[in-house]
Amino acid sequence: MKNQKEPDQKKIAALVKKLLLELGEDPSREGLKKTPERVAKSLVFLTRGYRQNLKSVVNGAYFTSDTNHMVILKDIELYSMCEHHMLPFYGKCAIGYISRGKVLGVSKLARIVDMFSRRLQIQERMTEEISLSDPPAGKGEISKADVSAAYAAFVASTARLGRKMHLAMDFANGMGIAEAAAFAGTGISYDALYGEYDGDFPNHDANPLHVETLADLQAMVKAGKYDFGVAFDGDADRAGFIDERGEIVPMDFVTALIAKDLLSREPGAACFCDLRSSRVCGETIAAAGGRPMMSRVGHSFIKAQMRENDAIFAGELSGHYYFKANYTAESSSMATIALANIVGNSGKTLSELVAPLRKYFQSGEINTKTSRPPAEVLSAVKAAYEGKARVFELDGVSVDAWDAEGWWANVRMSNTEPLVRLNLEGRDEKTMQSKRDEFLSLIRS
Repeated sequence: MKNQKEPDQKKIAALVKKLLLELGEDPSREGLKKTPERVAKSLVFLTRGYRQNLKSVVNGAYFTSDTNHMVILKDIELYSMCEHHMLPFYGKCAIGYISRGKVLGVSKLARIVDMFSRRLQIQERMTEEISLSDPPAGKGEISKADVSAAYAAFVASTARLGRKMHLAMDFANGMGIAEAAAFAGTGISYDALYGEYDGDFPNHDANPLHVETLADLQAMVKAGKYDFGVAFDGDADRAGFIDERGEIVPMDFVTALIAKDLLSREPGAACFCDLRSSRVCGETIAAAGGRPMMSRVGHSFIKAQMRENDAIFAGELSGHYYFKANYTAESSSMATIALANIVGNSGKTLSELVAPLRKYFQSGEINTKTSRPPAEVLSAVKAAYEGKARVFELDGVSVDAWDAEGWWANVRMSNTEPLVRLNLEGRDEKTMQSKRDEFLSLIRS
C-alpha cells in the first residue's frame, strides 16, 4: 500500500458541517460550533494507519542474523478506539514473525502494532454490519423537543431551604452552565467561575476528581462569604464540593449526608455507596434507619442495583449522585440543592456537618502499572487473604477485616488502562499505612 498524503482537515471539517446541515442541524449553534473541526482532527488521527506502509515504518531498522526462528514479542501496549462508542481503550498484544535472517528492532514492532490497529479499529466491525444490513428505506426525520425548562422546574421543586444560600460555582466552561437554570427561584444565589461555554476547557480540566482543578474555586471561597462551593465536571453529571472554609469535602461524605437527609422522610429505604466509599458512609445510612448497600463502580451497574432494590439514592466516589426521584439517574444540580437543603436547615456550616464523618483514614485510590497481567494480580490478592478475612468479588477483589483488625481494601482492574487500582481504609492511620504498604508490595511484586 503506497503512502497517502495527509488529509486536508479543513475539507473534512467542511464536509462534516455539510452533513450536519443535511441532518437538519445548525452547525453555528452553541455546542456545535467547533464540532466539525474536532471531528476532522479525530478522523485524521484515527485513520493514520491507512497512510503508512510497512516499509516506511520499519525504515531499515533491522539487523542480519543466522536464525530463521519464530520471533515473538509479548505485552506490547496497544492504544486504539472502540468503533462503537468512539472511545479510547488500552490493552496488550503479542506480535510474531519468522526472521529469515533479518531481525527487526524491538521498537519497530510496537509501531507496526499501532499502524495496523488504526486500520482495523473502525473498518472491521462496521464493514461487516453494513454488508449484512438491509438498505435503509425512506428518509429519516429529526424532531426537536426542548425539555430544559421542564427539567429545571423539576429539580427546583426539590428545594426546601431553611434560609437563603449563597454559593460559589465553578462551571469549568462546561454544561454546569445549563444545570444552573435549576437554581432560579429556589433561594440559591451564586457567583460563577468560568461561566462561558468552551469545549476546549481553557482554564482547567473539567474534572473535580483531580484536586488540582479545584484550586481556583477554593481560592474564591476563601476570599468571599459563601455557604459552600460547587465544581461541575464537563458534562455536569458529576459535582465536587468545597466547604465554607475552602476545604474539599470527600464525595463519599456527601453521599452520607444526602442519604441521611432523604431517609428522614423515607425511613427503612435502601441507599447505595460504591464499594470504594468510606465505612462511615454505610454507618451513617444504618444510623439514619436505612439499609446500606454496596454497589459496583459504574453508572450502569449502580442504576440496575438501585432498581432491583428499590433504592432511593446512591452516591459514587467519582461524584455521581443518583436519585430515585430522577428515574435513578444522576443529577449534579439535584445533589447541589440536596446539600443546600441540609446546610440551610441544620443551623450548622458544611464543615461542622462533615467533621463527625472524618473518623477513619483512607489511602485514596492508588494506581499501579503492573509487570504482570492485572487479572493475575487480583488472583494473587484473593489467594493471599482467603481464610484470613472476608473476601468477595463484587467488583475486583475486596478484603474486609474491619471487625477483627479495623481495615478493608478493594483491588480492581482499570477498564481502560493496564492498571490495578487500590483503595484501602483503616480505623486508625497506623493500620491504614501498614496494610496499604502490604497490599502495594503484593500488587507490585
